[in-house]
Amino acid sequence: MLVASSRVVLLAVCMTVILSSACLAQKAPSPAPPPPPLPCDAFKKNEDQDWVAKQDMTVPGPNGPVQIKAGTVVNDDLQDELDDRCN
Repeated sequence: MLVASSRVVLLAVCMTVILSSACLAQKAPSPAPPPPPLPCDAFKKNEDQDWVAKQDMTVPGPNGPVQIKAGTVVNDDLQDELDDRCN
């Protein structure tokens, strides 16, 4: 009788390990691909050499989309990106 109950316990432990392993093996969803770069011709440099939006637009931001109005000087991160890509 003791042998039979030991086998049941061993089987239960094995099943738990197998099921736990299967759950852990599932992958987390892959992150969304980065948005495409904004077109250089959507911006221009003003007399202070700051990049300014030529038209109203929505750009990706760290906390979600950000709306930019035409004539607005863009933030420092976007300034740097445009300086690197569009000069």
